[in-house]
Amino acid sequence: MAASTAADHIGAAAWGFNPDGALGDGSTTTRLTPVQVVGLTDGVTQVAAGGYHSVVLRSDGTVWTSGLNLNGELGDGTTTDRRTPGPVSGLTGITQIAANSHFTLALRSDGTVWAWGANSYGQLGDGSTRGRNTPVQVSGLAGITQVDAGAAHGLALRNDGTVWAWGDNEFGQVGDGSTTSRSTPTQVSGLTGVTQIAAGGGHSLVVRGDGAVWGWGLNRNGQLGDGTTRDSTTAVRAAGLTGVARIAAGETHSLALLGGAGLSSGQVFAWGDNSSGQLGDRTRTDRVTPVRIPGLPPAGATTSAAQGSGAAQGPRSVTQIATGNLHSLALLSDGTVWAWGRYPLGDGTETTRESPVKVLALSGVRQVSGGGFFSMAVRLLPPAN
Repeated sequence: MAASTAADHIGAAAWGFNPDGALGDGSTTTRLTPVQVVGLTDGVTQVAAGGYHSVVLRSDGTVWTSGLNLNGELGDGTTTDRRTPGPVSGLTGITQIAANSHFTLALRSDGTVWAWGANSYGQLGDGSTRGRNTPVQVSGLAGITQVDAGAAHGLALRNDGTVWAWGDNEFGQVGDGSTTSRSTPTQVSGLTGVTQIAAGGGHSLVVRGDGAVWGWGLNRNGQLGDGTTRDSTTAVRAAGLTGVARIAAGETHSLALLGGAGLSSGQVFAWGDNSSGQLGDRTRTDRVTPVRIPGLPPAGATTSAAQGSGAAQGPRSVTQIATGNLHSLALLSDGTVWAWGRYPLGDGTETTRESPVKVLALSGVRQVSGGGFFSMAVRLLPPAN
C-alpha cells in the first residue's frame, strides 16, 4: 500500500466482544462492526489484541492500553480496568508490541524486551513468577528484532536468526526439549536462520530463510502441521509448505501466507483446530497438515485509487494474516479486511463463518490483529466533514 502523506491521520479501529472495555470506545458494548478507538486519531503504527485487553503503539514510541487489568496487563501501575486507552508507565522508544491472554510484551529500539501483566508461569521473563503492573525488562535479551506472546509464553527473534523462549512449557512450547517452565529466556533447540516467529495458545511457529515453517509445543488439533497430533518439545516441520512469507498462530490453529513472485504468492494456508471454521476451508474438520483457504484473495474487483486505500491499481492480494483465539483475519492490498471463524467477525452479524467474509465499514487498513474474541486494525481515517 502507498505510504502515508503528511495530511493523513492514522488511527485504530476495533470490533467484537467488549466486556472489559478492550475495544477502547468508552463502553463495554459488543460491536458487530468496527468502531473508532477513542483518542487515538493520529500516529498509530501498530495494534495488538490480547485476550481481554488491547495495546496500541504510536509513532512517538509510546504504548497505550485499554480493557481488562486484573493482572496489571495494561501496565499503568494499577489493576483498574480501562474503557479508553491510557499510556503505559515509563515506556518510550518502543518499535513493536505483542499481547495475549493476560500479559503484554514490547520491543525497544535498543533491542531489549519489556513485559508486564500476569507471571504465574514466568511469562514476563524476569526470573520471577511475580505479576507486574508496570514494565520490567526481560532478562538476558539483546539484539532482538521481533517478539510475540502466546497464552502464557513469550518468543523473541534475535538478529542472528536464533529464537529465544520463556514462560509456560507444559506442552513443550518453549522448544528446549523439556516440559519445564522457564522464568528467563532459553534458546530454542536446533533453529537458525529464522526470519519470523509466532506464538499460539500452547504452540510456537517460525519461518526459516528457505520459506519452510517449523513448529513445536501443543499439537492436539494438528496445529504443528506435521501430519500428527503428537506434542513436540523440539521443532518439527509443517508438511508441504515452501515459500512462506508470514505466519500467525491462534489458540489452537495456524496460518501461513505464501510470498515471492510465483503463481502461489498471496495464497493462505491453514491447519489445526477447525471447530469454529477458523481454517476457512468451508468445513469444521480439523486439519493435521496445511490446506489452502479457497477464495483468498476474493475474486472480482481490483485495487484502485477509487477504493480510497491509496494502493496501486491491480489485482487484489493478501498482504497480512492474523489470528484470534477461534477466528482468523486477512488484510488485502486494497485496504479491506476479511474474517472467518467464531463471531463477532465485523460483518454486522452474530454468525460463525467457515469461509472469509468482508469486515464492514473498514477501509484504508494498514495492519490487523486478532484477540480473544475481538479484533483491531490500524487504518487511514476518513477525512473530517
